Order: sequence, then C-alpha cells, then structure tokens
Amino acid sequence: SDMGDMRSSRRSLVSIYNSDEEDTRNNVMPRDRTLFTDQHISVDMLGGFEVHPYARAYLGTLAARRCDQDSQNAMSILLNELRPVAIVFVGLHDLDDIDPRDSTLLQLMNDAFKILSRITHACNGAVRDMLFDDKGCVFISVFGAHSHEVNPCFDATVSAMRMESALKDLKLKRFSLGVSFGECFCGEVGPPIRSDYVVMGPEVNLAARLMGKAPNRGTLVSKRIYSHSKKFIHFIKSQEIQVKGKDGFFHAYIPQTRIERQNLEIAEPQQPFVIMPSRQSAMDSLMQVKERAGEGKPTICFVSGGPFLGKSRLI
Repeated sequence: SDMGDMRSSRRSLVSIYNSDEEDTRNNVMPRDRTLFTDQHISVDMLGGFEVHPYARAYLGTLAARRCDQDSQNAMSILLNELRPVAIVFVGLHDLDDIDPRDSTLLQLMNDAFKILSRITHACNGAVRDMLFDDKGCVFISVFGAHSHEVNPCFDATVSAMRMESALKDLKLKRFSLGVSFGECFCGEVGPPIRSDYVVMGPEVNLAARLMGKAPNRGTLVSKRIYSHSKKFIHFIKSQEIQVKGKDGFFHAYIPQTRIERQNLEIAEPQQPFVIMPSRQSAMDSLMQVKERAGEGKPTICFVSGGPFLGKSRLI
C-alpha cells in the first residue's frame, strides 16, 4: 500500500501481497540497511530470538539493541512504557474479614469478581488484581494500558458507575470506589520465572486513596477524570478532602448520570461517539485472500491504519 495514502486516510487499509506476483513498486527498504549486506543472515545472528531480520530492522528501539546483546527481556521492552491510563479501585469492605469456612461469603466474593470483571471488559478495560492487603479486599481495573482507548477516563467512569450499581444489586452493605487518571509505568517487572505485568505510579496511589475517602456505597474521581469526562457525564463536587501524598485540601467529584446524547452538539467532533466507516471493501479483500489460500496459492494480507480504526475487530 502507498505510505502517503496510509498516513492521510482515516480508514483501515487492506493490502495484499501475492508470492507469485512480485510488484517492485511496493518494495519497502528498511531503515537499517547494513543488516542485509549478507543475504544468508538468519534469526540466530540476531541474538537467538525468533525475530526475522526484516522485522528487526523496523524495531529501531531499545528492544533491538537488547536483542543484539542476547538480553532475556529484549522483546518485553516493547511492552514497557509510560502510558496515560485510568485506574479504578473498588474496596469490597464486606469481604475484608472473609472466613474460608463461610461458603455464603465465598460465593458472594466470587459473584462480585465475576460481575466486576465483566463490567471492566465491557468498558474496554483490563482486570489488574483482586487481592487482600492492608486496605482489605480490593478489586483493581485499568483502562488504556493494553490498548489505545478513545477516552479511558470516560470508560473508567462509566465502568465505576456500573460497578457501583451492580454491587448494590448484590446487596453489599459496605464498599467504595476511587478513580484516577495520569501517566503510569506499564510493563513487565521481575525475573523471567516470576515476572508480572504491573501498572505503577502516583495516580495508582491516588485512586486507592480516593477509594478510602469515598462515601460508603459511593464513588470519588479525580479532577483529571472530571475534566476529560464532564461533557459526557454529570458530576457533583465533593466536600474538600485531604489524602496522603497531596498538599493541602482539594475537591474530588462524584459521578451521577450520563448526559443524553441528543443534548450534545452534534457538530462538535467529540469522543467517544465515533462514526465508524464501512468495512465492506476490506472484508471483500480478506475474502479474496481466503479463497486464494483455499486454492493453494500462498498469500499475505496486511491490515494497517492508525489507532481506533477497528483493525482487530475487522480480523
């Protein structure tokens, strides 16, 4: 596909390369040309990792240098970075002193975990943990760490509102939620045999402290969450609070209800309401690839485009 067209287009592009039809116009020269002076280069010459030399040439990052140095965590470097994420902490205080012999309480814990997980996934988030620590029983979800959501603040706030309603339906008497947004380190830490994917940063701590300050059976969100979601959700300002790690007193916000879509200015191109383009042309191209493969003709199909365009959904 033409690179200029790909940059200017807002649609996913599907381009097909047939092994029996060489088109020199579409040949792309990688930036690192020095790798290809020897035409017999193999994956073993790139640090022993299963990385094709053409793929290696496009890395151009710390991961590529680590790969050349035989580092064990070379490719995982690609996953480690500072990302703007939203974090939701749910304190399930009814379960703080759970007795393993109490089958009713254990069933309630399992029900809560299943419901909170489903809500998280439905709102484009990922479950980070459900654990017991000094804060009691805590469920943690994160939005924006594993993909590029349109508006992780909106997704996290809607998720928290749904969680609050679901926990009330479960008849839990004591719970609270805290939501915060900001740059956090997202990636793998620890040795290979005990590595874990973590989200760390001051915003994680703030979400936990907002959870601790939230009213019983209620939710508090940070000012950043409020600023990024106020066009889509009604909030009321809380009383001034003070938390560890923050100087002085400040206001948090309590989400109320979603703003009806018809009340928004339709002409204003605001997220998360995105008009999705037709995928029929792309689907037709993919079906042609499938038919060629069924006829025994090797074919490679590339699905490319910017974030939020529906590449994963198309496949």
